[in-house]
Amino acid sequence: MLAWLGAIGAPIALLLAVMFWRSAPLLAIVGMVAVFILAVVYLIMKLPQEKDENDDGARV
Repeated sequence: MLAWLGAIGAPIALLLAVMFWRSAPLLAIVGMVAVFILAVVYLIMKLPQEKDENDDGARV
């Protein structure tokens, strides 16, 4: 859940920082970028590695 929050929240926080907090410290900006990158990498790493050949993806 925290990874999803980082992947969605960090770009929103960066956008808000650009619009409303022009004098944001560089450390805050770099931190938001790092959180975004780490969250996306974590979510990609958690994807299933093997695929069932008989599964077409449909759910009932």
